Formats: sequence, structure tokens, C-alpha cells
Amino acid sequence: EDYLSRDCSVVCPVGDVAGLVTAVRELRADPERRARMTRAAREQALRFSWPVTARKMCDLYERIMEHA
Repeated sequence: EDYLSRDCSVVCPVGDVAGLVTAVRELRADPERRARMTRAAREQALRFSWPVTARKMCDLYERIMEHA
């Protein structure tokens, strides 16, 4: 759940075929929700892009070196 945003995903319990079918049907019937989820998914993915991850790692190393 650390990497999962309810804004860009639908969670169904493992083995809940009926729940998955319902979720897909609801998304299929709601293009505005799909568009919102698509935007949210892109924003979520950008949080884990290489430039963002590299910057966070460099920041971490700098903080470690300040206290070494």
C-alpha cells in the first residue's frame, strides 16, 4: 500500500472475480473517472522516476555525510 494510491487504482481482493468485473464495468461506464485516474496514475508514476529517485538518493547521501 506504500506505492498504491486509491486515486489511480481499484483494489479487489484476490480471487474476487465478481468484484473485478464490477470495477471494470464501472470504469468502462465512467470516462471522466478514467481520465482522473489516468492523470493521477501519471502523477504517481512521476514520483518514482529516475530523476526524482536520484535526487532523493543524493539528498540522503548528503545528509549522511553531514553527520559522518
